[in-house]
Amino acid sequence: MNEEINAIERNKTWDLVELPKGKEVIGVKWVYKTKSNAEGKIERQSAFLNGVLMEEVYIEKPSGYENKGQEDKVCRLKKALYGLK
Repeated sequence: MNEEINAIERNKTWDLVELPKGKEVIGVKWVYKTKSNAEGKIERQSAFLNGVLMEEVYIEKPSGYENKGQEDKVCRLKKALYGLK
């Protein structure tokens, strides 16, 4: 989980912001799936895509990764995450 959060932050996938009035926040959960390459070796993939979002999408900060003193803030996505509908 730490590796995923670090990759998400390195790729500037979201900004930590206060939820604007009238906007809704989407809950998140970690989903783990082991992926193998053609040789059967485990292949690591990050949970973000490179597509820039045109809509305003707000998600909860994943449980256990809230910033001290900023627990009321949410993540405004700048890039899509896998499973985002």
